[in-house]
Amino acid sequence: MQTLLILFPLLFSPFIFLEKKFTTFFAVVLLSASSIIYFFDFTYSITDTLPHIYHTIFIYLDFILLFFFLARGVIQKNNLVTLLALLQLILYSFILSLDATTTSNDIVVDKTSSVMYLVINIVGGVIIIYSLEYIKSEKFSEFKKRGFIALLFLFLGVINFIVSTNNIEIFFMLFEFTTLFSYLLIGYRGDEVAVQNSLRALWMNQLGGVAILIALIFSITHYDTIYFDTLIANIQDTHLIPIALLAIAAFVKGASIPYERWLLGAMVAPTPVSAMLHSATMVKIAPYLILKIAPAMNGFVSVTITLFGSFVFFAASLMALGKDYFKEILGLSTIALLALMMALASIGSRRLSPLHLYL
Repeated sequence: MQTLLILFPLLFSPFIFLEKKFTTFFAVVLLSASSIIYFFDFTYSITDTLPHIYHTIFIYLDFILLFFFLARGVIQKNNLVTLLALLQLILYSFILSLDATTTSNDIVVDKTSSVMYLVINIVGGVIIIYSLEYIKSEKFSEFKKRGFIALLFLFLGVINFIVSTNNIEIFFMLFEFTTLFSYLLIGYRGDEVAVQNSLRALWMNQLGGVAILIALIFSITHYDTIYFDTLIANIQDTHLIPIALLAIAAFVKGASIPYERWLLGAMVAPTPVSAMLHSATMVKIAPYLILKIAPAMNGFVSVTITLFGSFVFFAASLMALGKDYFKEILGLSTIALLALMMALASIGSRRLSPLHLYL
């Protein structure tokens, strides 16, 4: 079932260019029904290891993504995008030179993943159906309108994959793909304001990518692994840097203060993009990642994340009260609630309570 949820949106999206309305309804119904069936039929975690050829393909995809970011930074003359892309290329190349010998499963689908499937595919599916009518009002070519719907489907496939992987290297690749799709969708109208906001989203989310890469380096050098479950099982209080860095990546992706501007800037995109980023896909990676690493947190890390999340919750809520533009209020309320979810998720760490098992 998880293979269907991951591969179907990725393989099906090209068919949108042949027939838009029927194929979209069919795909949304299939994905939503599969998510519901899987959630209620869930009995135990599913694990799997991907063949070596997939890892090789993922390495090439990572380099293609990073060189694309580098090219966009050079072409758009954005120094932050360029420098962060170069930094990620250097860090990723260094990681490939390291050798982590402790192995585990590349795919681990647990109860939390099944809940995320419901949110991603049902809410995301409704947004895609709404997009069919919304996109008619945009002054795009028919090809670009179909491409917009196809891009949303690709987005769903990537998010389904990211909540299924246990491999931090694969997680990094998918994290960067969400950054890519956000960049493309926010700048979809192509005007100056859209382009500038898409570039801001790009470099801010690249900061999260840098944090994951540095976390990977520490995970390999200190724990000899690139897998979440092995890292969490062997974590030591004296070497919590990988967990802290992954938490930073979560706060970046969740647009927490001081990274809130990229999500607020997404308001210039077509409305379905704002809805997709806020409700169903990218920002939900933030609380999901905190839930995933919560068992490895000790009291200090857990309390720090809880306090920071609580601060962002109150600060963003107060900022929202001072706004009169509905989309800004929506964006700030999203940031506030994401921070609250991350704060609560960190409280449920293994060393404090078993709450993370039920969130």
